[in-house]
Amino acid sequence: MSFIGLCNLKKRKMSVKKLPQKFTSPVYDQKGGREAVEQITEVAKYFLSREAMTHKKLQKLCYYAQAWYLANYEKPLFQSHFEAWVHGPVSPELYSIYRDWGWLPISQSADVQAALSNSGTASFLDRVYQTYGHYTGDQLENISHQEDPWSNARIGYSKEDYCRNIISEKQMQEYYGKRIGK
Repeated sequence: MSFIGLCNLKKRKMSVKKLPQKFTSPVYDQKGGREAVEQITEVAKYFLSREAMTHKKLQKLCYYAQAWYLANYEKPLFQSHFEAWVHGPVSPELYSIYRDWGWLPISQSADVQAALSNSGTASFLDRVYQTYGHYTGDQLENISHQEDPWSNARIGYSKEDYCRNIISEKQMQEYYGKRIGK
């Protein structure tokens, strides 16, 4: 099975690129521990350095970065949660920063550099981007709606109902971990 498991998207008649079997170096904090070391804002800046994109797409890329990091390393990439909103997983922290863009693409700025704490993080994010970056925000929303972590957080709600339930990191780790044989 591939590095990120690639979401078994063929069931949804969507294709994704194959990734290498395994990413080799986990990100450690500066004291050598296994705590999350990145900030979601820096992960977002990293994705925005790749292309201009809608807020929705940015949210989903950050969600998938967190989900696959949890699956691969059994710890979060960053300390920020996602909620099961109508349009898929949303980080309230990112929402507060980028909400003024509405449905317009957030500008790509060459002079803004993400301050990632480890070079391994950039390599990991590149793999996430290679897998999901060619999708639109709407396509990523549709994909996330078909996956258990978002659906389980919305049990008792219709797809159109307002919901701010937190998507469980444990469920994210287990769901995406199964896709890579963990």
